Amino acid sequence: MKTAALSLLLLPLLVVGCSKSALEKVQRDGQPDIDMVKDDDREMNAAIAKARQTLPAFVKALQSPTTAMQGFSVKAEFKDANGSEHMWIARPEWDGQNIVGVLANEPNWVKSVKLGDPVKIPGNQISDWMYVENGKLVGGHTERVLFARMSPAERAEVEKSGGFKL
Repeated sequence: MKTAALSLLLLPLLVVGCSKSALEKVQRDGQPDIDMVKDDDREMNAAIAKARQTLPAFVKALQSPTTAMQGFSVKAEFKDANGSEHMWIARPEWDGQNIVGVLANEPNWVKSVKLGDPVKIPGNQISDWMYVENGKLVGGHTERVLFARMSPAERAEVEKSGGFKL
């Protein structure tokens, strides 16, 4: 069964790895852990569908942010001959059809992009979006699936490190 890698990104682009999680993790020296999720994971696929359905709300907030909004990020799947990874895009902008930004994760398998590369992703190919408003996570649909699979101690550490509440 194939798997896709989902990097857990927290603001400001801080990644927290939890060593005693029910999730299968790929640990990387000096890099954030990668949470492995099967392609046929129903909860994760439903979260991706919800993120795509609610993208217009994200775009509206992105284009007219209030002072209470920060840390806008978008997640998308990147594929090449080496594999597939869902990774975060920092400094996102909406050009009317695409998210344009900068790759915010160091790929583990995909070799066609690297941390800091400019990227352009069609809106219908995003897998998640998020920002923080008044200390609360908005969006983060796939992240919420991952959070639900963590222990209470791991969730508390993620919230503390990320500076927000779910």
